[in-house]
Amino acid sequence: MRLTPDPYQQEGIEWLSTRRRAMLADEPGLGKTMQAIRAVDRLPALFVLVVCPASLVTHWHRQVEEQSNGTWSVFVTSYEGLAGKHKDFVMTNSWCVVIFDEGHFLKNAGSKRTKAAYGDLSEPPGYEGGVLALADWCWTLTGTPMPNHSGELYSHLRALDADRVRSPKTGRVWTQQQFEAHFCEMRHAFVGMQIVGTKNDAKLNEKLDGFMLRRLKKDVLPQLPSIRFGELYVDAGVTDEDLGIDPEDIAKIREALETKGVEGLKNQYTHFAALRRATGLAKVKPVIEWLRMWLETTDKKIVVFGHHTDALRAIYHARGINEWAVKIEGSTTQPLRQPLVDRFQTDPKVRVMIGQIGAAGTGLTMTAASDMLFLESSWVPADNAQASMRIHRIGQKNACVVRFAMLPRSIDEQVQKAVMRKSESIARVLGDA
Repeated sequence: MRLTPDPYQQEGIEWLSTRRRAMLADEPGLGKTMQAIRAVDRLPALFVLVVCPASLVTHWHRQVEEQSNGTWSVFVTSYEGLAGKHKDFVMTNSWCVVIFDEGHFLKNAGSKRTKAAYGDLSEPPGYEGGVLALADWCWTLTGTPMPNHSGELYSHLRALDADRVRSPKTGRVWTQQQFEAHFCEMRHAFVGMQIVGTKNDAKLNEKLDGFMLRRLKKDVLPQLPSIRFGELYVDAGVTDEDLGIDPEDIAKIREALETKGVEGLKNQYTHFAALRRATGLAKVKPVIEWLRMWLETTDKKIVVFGHHTDALRAIYHARGINEWAVKIEGSTTQPLRQPLVDRFQTDPKVRVMIGQIGAAGTGLTMTAASDMLFLESSWVPADNAQASMRIHRIGQKNACVVRFAMLPRSIDEQVQKAVMRKSESIARVLGDA
């Protein structure tokens, strides 16, 4: 359905269409895709390239078909496709407009995907290469321009407007390390210097002025229902149901819990990643019980997010949940993802969407639900924010509740504290505070 832009969206359309290089960083759920499409309609564009996560390729084709009244042609590829199977095709054509959607995927200047998109940012301005060099116009879209810290803004500023990262003393373009030295708090860690916060926030915010347009829901959509975040504290346990979890993992977690409870998990799993996985598995049983009760006592839909596939698959296969559920994980092929979302959105018999944060946490609309439960949260604030905005976005009619399943005195609490600290730093730089 072709939409009529809200006033703030019309402002965004006009803003983009007057800038050859820019970042649209509206909070997730405010319609960046539609704004970019309508901005292209205003240009004398013939050929447009869209690069996005694989899960959004079908979504972009659908949105262009519904929202554009222009005559331009679009080629949509994933970031993996840009650096891989579509590289030769993309790099042997000229593009009127290139759009990088979910542009925080390009936060690492040295990654293969960033080099394919922005070029080699260690080269002098104008000699970087990348598909950006073939574009008359280039816009980066992201609701989370700095997922962890301010250093992640460097690749965008350097690629799209290098003058914004020039030294005021020497006139030379800063390297990534020089940029981080100016705007990131650092500390010595076991693996070297580690970024732990931001500094010179006001100066960095000034550098974003005119380059980045960012609006928040609370400012432009006051009529959007509220969203509330909270913890769902659960007791650790292991299930006796056959849900596909490795029996050795079940035995180790049971032994640890029976010995010293949550502290037993910390003693049993000394490697951080292994401890996080074990903690997630220890929450599967209570979360299944909570979801069964929730499904029995309400007629609402719910989205469940997590990180580890074995934990999510166990919930999906649980009796009393499976018959209501669909699931999107990393192994779910791209052509299947949007149809699964469509089923969740339209079929009253599909009441549970189970999603891996990395596979289903960006770009998709799941407003049929107003409730969300994180079995596990991410260390990266932007990942949690992006996932939460799958339900809290345009089209939502009900107040939203997002819960984080937590084991008391576990690594969950450590993760939450780190996420809160990072979120406060990000808000200061972006002007969200």
